[in-house]
Amino acid sequence: MMAACQVLWFDPAHVGRVPVDPFGEQAGPASDGWRSCPATGRGWLDPAGQWRHVCPSHQRQLVALHHAGHAGRIRWAQSPSPDSHATTK
Repeated sequence: MMAACQVLWFDPAHVGRVPVDPFGEQAGPASDGWRSCPATGRGWLDPAGQWRHVCPSHQRQLVALHHAGHAGRIRWAQSPSPDSHATTK
């Protein structure tokens, strides 16, 4: 079973956009601009010892952010699996 990448990325085009269902009704609150990565993730143990599902493209960026001391700036999607320790900031 493959899980989706848990990295959230910021898309300024979606700030304030309200999701609408197929019937034209509001389907949730307005977006804050943070979106889930649509890629398939693989298991990755980050330098802080946290198990994550991350796509190869984001893994390279995450390693660089950890080495630069900016790990606290990373936003994570909540994983649907109960064994994940990911948190949403």
